[in-house]
Amino acid sequence: MNMRRVALIVLLLYVAALAFPSAAAVGGRGVVVVDSFGRVVEVPEKPARIISLAPSITETLFAMGLGDMVVGVTSYCNYPPLVLELVEEGRIQVVGEFVNPSLEKIVALDPDLVFAHNLLSPELVEKIEGLGIPVVAIRTPESIDEIYQMIMLIGRASWEEKRSTELVTSLISKTQFWRELTREVKAVDAAYIVSYGPIWVAGSGTYISELIEFAGGRNAFSDKNWWTSISEEELVARDPSILIASDEGVYEALRNLKEKGLIHGEIKLVSQDPINRPGPRVVDALEELVKAIHPQVWSRVVETLSIRAPREIEPNQPVKIVVEVRNPGLLEGVKSVELRFDGEVYFKEVYLKAGESGVAEFEVSAEGPGAYLIESGTSHTICYVREKSREEEMISLQQSLLKELAEVKSRGDLLRNELGNLASAINAQAASVNGALAEIKNFMVIVSAISVASLILLIAVGVAVAKSRRSRNV
Repeated sequence: MNMRRVALIVLLLYVAALAFPSAAAVGGRGVVVVDSFGRVVEVPEKPARIISLAPSITETLFAMGLGDMVVGVTSYCNYPPLVLELVEEGRIQVVGEFVNPSLEKIVALDPDLVFAHNLLSPELVEKIEGLGIPVVAIRTPESIDEIYQMIMLIGRASWEEKRSTELVTSLISKTQFWRELTREVKAVDAAYIVSYGPIWVAGSGTYISELIEFAGGRNAFSDKNWWTSISEEELVARDPSILIASDEGVYEALRNLKEKGLIHGEIKLVSQDPINRPGPRVVDALEELVKAIHPQVWSRVVETLSIRAPREIEPNQPVKIVVEVRNPGLLEGVKSVELRFDGEVYFKEVYLKAGESGVAEFEVSAEGPGAYLIESGTSHTICYVREKSREEEMISLQQSLLKELAEVKSRGDLLRNELGNLASAINAQAASVNGALAEIKNFMVIVSAISVASLILLIAVGVAVAKSRRSRNV
């Protein structure tokens, strides 16, 4: 049994395990579920009108394709963009804020099912139920598994368990994809700073701590439990390598701290809603964290669409290869495209938006005849380097000899020019030496003449002196 099949079986068993705990009963025409607080809730008929009192629940309903059932949301429900469009058109009504919805507006929409959350007052839930409206209360998930359980619960209560199973299966597959890519990389200390003044961070027991680990990080505050407040001094003392913020105010506060030299890690700003809403966009948050913590891993995730290369070339001829790729993720940025040719690996960078396609162009060389395998991602092709015929080899040899002769001639011409320049320089030096010798010769003639004249003068003086002495003796 291959590993792919084993992974699929494990995945199906995992989804089945998620479904089991809350599947209380199916009796008569209705569906009975156990919500996050252990409350047994019966939904007697398949709901056609649903009210969601939490953004993550609204996102889940739309992710399962149940948006046409939603008639009421809170003012915080803004995703997918279709929600806002339907609100503007009046097809969905806003029933109030996240923690303080209007009972009157909820009742006026005549819902078949209401999804509540743990931050609502128990009195509000009881009043809604007292009017005969089924209320499924969902606790804010504290782990990735609990996010999956929440989705399964929403699917069962909506009579759409198949859709929730499909969504969870897809999310698990995508989560495992990123987790496998980062499993072998070195873990980096990272911290998620949700607010500043006071500073609140995600500790252990939160789904965000799990996301950091899945993205190849190590939560710098894993010794803290759940969401916890810390001092600025403690943040400075921990000094994580990566500081993650989803709020621009927090991001700027961390930058100021770094400019003062108190912290030294990289500061990354990620999208606010995907990471703060434990719902189906948990995979979006995971991809952002992978890009923030291990950008080199994220950059190499591309889908190869095609490889274009010449079918046949001559030996030593450049091989021009065009690889068409697509960014399969949800974030834009620089992607690194890998090409494997004849045992060598080459890389080119291409900037791609989410879902955008582009091309990377390579130029490599093949030395000898044969079949060369070209690979990129899961795509491949073959380029053949054919052997030359006897006639082509003779022509190639002739061209090579002519090229070498031309190079020899060029070097000979260059040598002649250099010798000519050297001869000119020697002649110029000889002329200069001859001139100097002539000047020396003239100088020696003058010196000789002066010497002769001096000697004559000296003799004359001597004769005169001798005559003067004889005259005094007489």
